[in-house]
Amino acid sequence: MLRLPFLRRLKWNEYVSLFLGFLFVMFEKLLSGVVFAIHFTLGSVWKKFYREWTKRYPEKPATPFVERARAIHDADDIRQMCSISGYNVEEHLVRTQDDYILCIHRISKDSPGKIGMSIPKRLPVVYCHHGLLMNSEVWACNIDPDNCLIYQLVNEGYDVWLGNNRGNKYSRQHLRFDSTDLDFWNFSIDDFAHYDIPDTIDYILNTSEQKQLTYIGFSQGSAQAFAALSVQPLLNEKVNCFIALAPAMSPNGLHNQIVDAFVKARPSILFFLFGRKSILPSAGFWQSILPSALFNRVLSFCLLQLFNWSCAAISPLQRHASFAHLYSYTSVKCLVHWFQIMRCAEFRMYDNDQIAHDYFSKHYRAARFPTKNIRTPILLFWGDSDSLVDIQSMLNSLPPMAEQIRILGYEHLDMIWADTTHMYVNPLVLERLGVIYAGSRSKESAKEKATEFQSLRTQKQYEGDEDYEEEKAEEDKKVDTRSKRGKKRQKKWGWNLNEEDSKKTYQSNVDPTI
Repeated sequence: MLRLPFLRRLKWNEYVSLFLGFLFVMFEKLLSGVVFAIHFTLGSVWKKFYREWTKRYPEKPATPFVERARAIHDADDIRQMCSISGYNVEEHLVRTQDDYILCIHRISKDSPGKIGMSIPKRLPVVYCHHGLLMNSEVWACNIDPDNCLIYQLVNEGYDVWLGNNRGNKYSRQHLRFDSTDLDFWNFSIDDFAHYDIPDTIDYILNTSEQKQLTYIGFSQGSAQAFAALSVQPLLNEKVNCFIALAPAMSPNGLHNQIVDAFVKARPSILFFLFGRKSILPSAGFWQSILPSALFNRVLSFCLLQLFNWSCAAISPLQRHASFAHLYSYTSVKCLVHWFQIMRCAEFRMYDNDQIAHDYFSKHYRAARFPTKNIRTPILLFWGDSDSLVDIQSMLNSLPPMAEQIRILGYEHLDMIWADTTHMYVNPLVLERLGVIYAGSRSKESAKEKATEFQSLRTQKQYEGDEDYEEEKAEEDKKVDTRSKRGKKRQKKWGWNLNEEDSKKTYQSNVDPTI
């Protein structure tokens, strides 16, 4: 039976949130239906007109840097994205204990199948996991390979694996349920902690024939590891270090007051509005219909309104490549779980009896994840402009041995996509891994290699291009011109950048075609 949250006692702002949310959902469904009908009937006519128009007014030749951004934007999957930078992808299927089939990816520079032979390379293993409403593609979006953490890990000789949550683009299979069934989408962070993370780690260790690995989690990927390591004691013996990028545990709330009131009012409201399957299933439709420039603007507006993220440290060209791979599916229940965490301001398990919690809160409370029981060494990377990270509350909930590194001016998405990750994130990650795997590489060697790739810019993708030097000189001239347009615009692009960083930040803004 459908529970109607407005039949219970609500505050006035909760009624407003419910009403506005209902209008938004109804308007979006109506608009998507109208747009789909127009696209279905007139789509072929528009494509024919667009082809004729582009033949009449051809685009100006783009620089190799812009071409890479377009290629990453247009890539259909992670295999195509990695091939642009010269890397190969192996696909592996993990069967969880509750019969979900997860597709995970292994990155290498070897030919496909070579690293999966019966005699593996026995390289140090690094397992990276994505955040909420994402998939493994977010790790491979960087236009500049020097800014891409997973590519640098592969170059340094690590066996790199990328995980995927149940329900997202790469993990929509189950042995008993279809993705259209309600039971398929009945999962939350608890299920990630009990099944997805430990089962994936066991598979990776068995395949690579290693005893331990290093876990790198971004956003919710870190929350899943906090939960898994706290409720699975034996898992601590299999993870030698946990590196959390933009860690999420108990966010204070959202930037927009109306949406924040909607979130903290009653989680059951979200079930009433969005159902109990996938959250915003029409997002893929809008992304395929809207022009990329308009879609990027809409997404930037939403990030600013919801989280107060300006994405100023991410160049427009990088946003063009990354935003196309930002969204992936998850369950409404998973989002409701986060809303419950925000409401109680504690990292708790999913509350299955919300009505009992509302009326008998003094006698009922969902269990906390026992994160203080984690024995795995923890290293937290957080930005002081990240609205979702409450670092002091997080440190109070973790063991005393947890370390933290603060990055000035960084927001949430900057940890993986900012133009300066090659300076502030990647070298420190490599340095820590060098200390962990001191048997195969010394700390001094790790620092030396981190400094080396921090200062050098890879140009292998431009080899064989006879016009590269001429294009580079012309592009540098445009960059110099743009970077001199007053110090007033520097605030828009982030914190205090030196001249070299400013040039790199403006590098992707010199081409007007995007």
